[in-house]
Amino acid sequence: MVYFRPLREALLQAREAVSAAARVGHLRAEMNARAAAGRILFALGDFEPCRNEHLKAHDLARRLGALRFEQPCLLFLGRIAHEEGEQQLAVENLRQAEEVAQRTSLAFHGPMIFGALAFVLDRPDDRRAALAQAESIIGQGCVSHNQLWFYPDAIDVALELFDFDAAERYVSALEDFTRAEPLPWSDFFVARGRALIAIARGPSDPDIRAALQRLLQQGEQFGYAMALPALREPLARVDL
Repeated sequence: MVYFRPLREALLQAREAVSAAARVGHLRAEMNARAAAGRILFALGDFEPCRNEHLKAHDLARRLGALRFEQPCLLFLGRIAHEEGEQQLAVENLRQAEEVAQRTSLAFHGPMIFGALAFVLDRPDDRRAALAQAESIIGQGCVSHNQLWFYPDAIDVALELFDFDAAERYVSALEDFTRAEPLPWSDFFVARGRALIAIARGPSDPDIRAALQRLLQQGEQFGYAMALPALREPLARVDL
């Protein structure tokens, strides 16, 4: 549901799964449902409920002794900290997530973790190294949610580093990954990436404003709140 329906619909289903699992005492199912709800809430930009879901999922993972399931909890707690301006806490949580991934399975959430590190680290060389580490894990094989989150992050990081060729490469990688089974999520981030790259290279396309407005409307419809500020900023410029 997360990648092909509006996020508010997906959140309702995740919360129904949380309630059903809690009623019958199925701790592992509740842990997974809370983690799913948490990542949806992050994409929606609802940080406080996102934090609550991941704290509860993290507690369940520890109670179950399911160490690798601590990865997504620490990952999104780190991302929330970054969004709230707590840079040191963000890096600490993400490094803890990396440590758990190294001990358990980098294929589980490794690329997402390194993509998030690339997003929050300061030094350009460190950011590029994190992107390279994520790509290495993807090349070896990993769970598919990694590509769906990593490539959008990597596009934004590459744009911040003014590496437009790398941004184009990440757009193409995301498009290729879902070519056989396109998803609204990936289609949106592919189109968003191409529009932002076009603007960064120089707003020569006379249709770019209309494209941004379409993307903004689509993003609002699906609830991709975290992806929308980058679209609103160029639309606010009178020279575009």
